[in-house]
Amino acid sequence: MTLHIICAMRNAAPFIEATIASVQAQTHREWIMLVRDDASADDSVAIVERLARSDSRIRLAQRSESAIGAAAGYHSLLQLVPDGADVACIDADDLWTPEHLARSLAALGDAAPLLVHGDLEVIDATGRTLQPSFWRARGIIPEPATVQRLAIDNVVTGSTIVMNAALARIVRVRPITGAVFQDSWFALAA
Repeated sequence: MTLHIICAMRNAAPFIEATIASVQAQTHREWIMLVRDDASADDSVAIVERLARSDSRIRLAQRSESAIGAAAGYHSLLQLVPDGADVACIDADDLWTPEHLARSLAALGDAAPLLVHGDLEVIDATGRTLQPSFWRARGIIPEPATVQRLAIDNVVTGSTIVMNAALARIVRVRPITGAVFQDSWFALAA
C-alpha cells in the first residue's frame, strides 16, 4: 500500500514549498502527502494548492478556520489515512534528505506496532547548519527509549517519524488528549 505522509501546517508560507520539494525529492516515490491547514493567516494554503495542481500526490486534505494545534491536527490527518497504510510525519518547516523515507521504511516492520525515528540537523531559513545533531545540542541520549523514560523525556522528533500500519491503526482510534505535540504521543503508543 502507498505510504501516506501527513503534515499539519500553520502560517508556513516561508517554508512549505521547500518542505514539499524535499518530499518530492525522495528516492521512495510511492507516497501521498496529506496537508492540513490550521487557520493560517498567510499564503500557506495557496502555495499547497498550487503545488497540488502540479503533483497529484499532494493534497490539501483539511482546512480549519480556527486553530486546533499540532497534535490534534496530526490526529485529524490520521483519520484520513486508509487502514493498512504506513505513515510518515513531516512538519511544515522541515526538510528531509532524499533517502529519509527509503531508509526508514527499510527499518520498519509490519507485524507489531513500530515507530522508526532518528536525529535531525538543525538549519536556519537559508539552509545553513546551526547544529549538526539536535540530540547532541540538547544533550539527548536516545536509548534506551523505555515507556518510563518517554513519559518524562521524549527523544522522538516529529519530522523523523515513520510508523507502520499497525501503529497507525492504534493512534488513529485513540485521540491525542492533553498533548501539545504529536511526537511524544506516537512514541508512547508505540
